Amino acid sequence: MKLDHTRDVLVFSDDLGKIKSNSIRIFAILIFISFMFLISPQKSNLLGEIIFTFVIAILFFVTGLAIYRTYFNRRSVVISPDGIEDSGITIETVPWSAVDSVELKTVPRALTGQQPVAVLLRLRPRAGDTLKLTRRGKMLFLNNDALWIPVGGGMIVDGNSSSPESFSRTIAAYARTYGKELK
Repeated sequence: MKLDHTRDVLVFSDDLGKIKSNSIRIFAILIFISFMFLISPQKSNLLGEIIFTFVIAILFFVTGLAIYRTYFNRRSVVISPDGIEDSGITIETVPWSAVDSVELKTVPRALTGQQPVAVLLRLRPRAGDTLKLTRRGKMLFLNNDALWIPVGGGMIVDGNSSSPESFSRTIAAYARTYGKELK
């Protein structure tokens, strides 16, 4: 998505196509591992059974979480001249005046280089204390005056896919336009 101006209110939401395809992949892995265990001749190995049970439990949890996010709890991020609001993290809009800087946080990933995980909003000192966040938002996404906006499942706006880089640039453009003395 190309951002020409920053007057509009943009509503980004989870890319359901990506979530569904990832869920199908995880479910296929779950079926494959289960099948391999069932045809394995060493079923009496206690350590193998414990590892199998642990892996299957994790895969069932992730599959259930993906189904929940797909059908019951779609996340949206609203970017407006007033500020930014993430339905999974914030209770009210975080004003641009509270934002000090915006950056895309990445982690190294084997063979593919850097994997974007979140847009990091560095907040002004003690601005995080006044934000109204969900309990999950306070525990997981606010750390050392930085608010993490996850980019994992892919986001779409107006029916168009938005890459993590484009999503980050959009947030930075709004923060520069409406923030005060942004770094």
